[in-house]
Amino acid sequence: MVARMKLLNTINELFRGTPLVRDKLEAYSLLHDLAEEVASDRASMEEAEVMLDKVAETIAALLASAGKRVGVEEVSKKLKEAFKAEVNALRMSALRHELARRIAERISRQGF
Repeated sequence: MVARMKLLNTINELFRGTPLVRDKLEAYSLLHDLAEEVASDRASMEEAEVMLDKVAETIAALLASAGKRVGVEEVSKKLKEAFKAEVNALRMSALRHELARRIAERISRQGF
């Protein structure tokens, strides 16, 4: 659960002290959706990194417009680290659900 919170915590940290609530929510939603795509192998990490770079540039510009100066490199580094943790957490969750499905299937076949 901590890994899943890392992305949200990183976004909250970046936007802390700004009035950009809508932008913060939009950034988290976008990054979480992208992490789901990567975790399910519908997108590659290489494809995601291109988008992460664009998101980092956008976030840095939004923060600057709100008077908070954070370099694009710093935003990018933080986002990529948190994003990878989110992808790994989503993959683990998918494996857990698959295992539960298989166990339930086996139990139903055996008549329990």
